[in-house]
Amino acid sequence: MDVVFDPPGHTRLSITDDEIVDRAAALQTLAGRRVRLLTYDTGMAMRGRNAGLTVHKLQHSRTDDGK
Repeated sequence: MDVVFDPPGHTRLSITDDEIVDRAAALQTLAGRRVRLLTYDTGMAMRGRNAGLTVHKLQHSRTDDGK
């Protein structure tokens, strides 16, 4: 696993989902290979697909007590 820091002077986007997708897309370009975005959030999944990321939309599993 590599830890990749934002470039000096990077200003974060005001919408958190947009920032995560933007950084994942930048990492995909840097790595030269597909980056997978795992999320429970439908909006982030749509943003990720629109940015050309491989998206895995996770589902919450229900427990026996219905929670």
